[in-house]
Amino acid sequence: MLGALDTPFREQRGAQRAHHGEVRGDGQRVPEQVLERRLHPHVGRHAALEEHRQALVQPSWKYVLNYETKWMDRDTIVAATYEAGLRLNRLKARYGLVSERQAAAVEARIKKAVGLSRVIDEIMTEPDEAQRTILLQAIKSEVDQANLSTVCDKRELELPVGLLKMNFFRVGRMVVGEWLKQLAQSVR
Repeated sequence: MLGALDTPFREQRGAQRAHHGEVRGDGQRVPEQVLERRLHPHVGRHAALEEHRQALVQPSWKYVLNYETKWMDRDTIVAATYEAGLRLNRLKARYGLVSERQAAAVEARIKKAVGLSRVIDEIMTEPDEAQRTILLQAIKSEVDQANLSTVCDKRELELPVGLLKMNFFRVGRMVVGEWLKQLAQSVR
């Protein structure tokens, strides 16, 4: 088990040695990019302010995303985010945290966003910038609609304020449950 935990440390230590003059088995120096990737698994994509500004006007959050890791590129991060959103939404529905209707609407929006992401990726391969702009403009309203409350309903993010919005039954059940746990622990 220690070997598995030690592996990243050994890779980092080895990369540092290579950085200070050590060479690979084939006699070649380890390229600087490889060393940087090993030493710093998080890689930023936009360095200059103008690159950040240009990213903000891209058609999808995937193209705005400013980082990758050595384990996940942007495509993988996007896919994992949508998959996590789907699974979390299903769990919330199963445990009654959102209504079935609300969960179905969120799932439909996530699936729509995944499909639009594929369409946008296809459009972004268009070499002619004018044609690419026309194609993106044609789906803009659809993308804007899909971007509203994609992985959760916006209302889930709102914090209820005031006593009247509190679910007293649920709060009471939680308080009694915690009280019983503490009581059971103190008896042991």
